[in-house]
Amino acid sequence: MNINIKVDGQNLYVTHNLHSVIDGSKEFIKFVFDLPDEWKELNPTVQFIQGATHTDVVLDSSYSATLPSDLDVGDCYVILYGSSGKVRAVTEHLTIKIKENMLIEIT
Repeated sequence: MNINIKVDGQNLYVTHNLHSVIDGSKEFIKFVFDLPDEWKELNPTVQFIQGATHTDVVLDSSYSATLPSDLDVGDCYVILYGSSGKVRAVTEHLTIKIKENMLIEIT
């Protein structure tokens, strides 16, 4: 599942109706960033913040990163940052809600 995010200056915009993701998925939810040229030069990195947990993921060659598996139910903040030489850029944050899964095991 891809979550498409447009980067416009220091702003992040989800480009489809995303309200939440479900806890428990591993290596399944990918954030794909639509970057303007000036961001592509800055070694862009996405930071996922939840409570005291801060996880940084350098975007791959397709400008995407997978949601880290160490996040739990609750709000998660997504920030993009990057730098090159003396130039540094940081975006505002997006809030992603991680909902509890309702998966049950029947034995």
